[in-house]
Amino acid sequence: MAKIVPLIALPIWARHSPRPRWFAAVVLTLLLIAAAPVVLTTGGIPPGLVTYGISWEFNGPLYEPAWRLLDTVGLSQAVKDGLDDLKQITGRHELWNRFYPFVYPQLLAKLLLGGVFLALWWRALRSAGVITGSGRTFEAFLLCTATLYPWYLLWVLPWAALARHRAWLALQALVQLAYLPKLSGAPLFPWIFVSIWLPFFLLLGWSRWSTD
Repeated sequence: MAKIVPLIALPIWARHSPRPRWFAAVVLTLLLIAAAPVVLTTGGIPPGLVTYGISWEFNGPLYEPAWRLLDTVGLSQAVKDGLDDLKQITGRHELWNRFYPFVYPQLLAKLLLGGVFLALWWRALRSAGVITGSGRTFEAFLLCTATLYPWYLLWVLPWAALARHRAWLALQALVQLAYLPKLSGAPLFPWIFVSIWLPFFLLLGWSRWSTD
């Protein structure tokens, strides 16, 4: 996953390239060449990538509180009630029964944050500069992902350094606390999680992506 996430910034790099169409054509050709053997072997999306998207979760800054909030307010049950109503209205019980296994707080939170990411990504595409746009793109992904290991910050570090972005630079140190659960057996949530992300979000409140 760490190898393919930078692909989300390719539209921005193409947009700011002196020859956007040529850049996009070359990149897409190389991606097709690289992806073809994998797709042909697996018959579609690699199972490991599906497992990562659905099952993996660790230290997601918005995801961890989001799924707990959705669980508390009972959104899963509300969605299931909606599916029950659809079965009664349409009479297509087999169709709607397929969705019940996917109605649980963690997956609902991932879907919700997926929508948030797309909105932030679209905003990043319209950024004035390549540094600002790239920084905002990786920022959006890291904020919305359900899995954020410390080394994931390598994606955003060059842009944070160029933009002198205090929040993300500080997070490079704070995120090392995420190793404590492995080293000590202490649970990540809530106290280690709060120790990492509360200072970050306070700094994020007045930090901006800028090279000024």
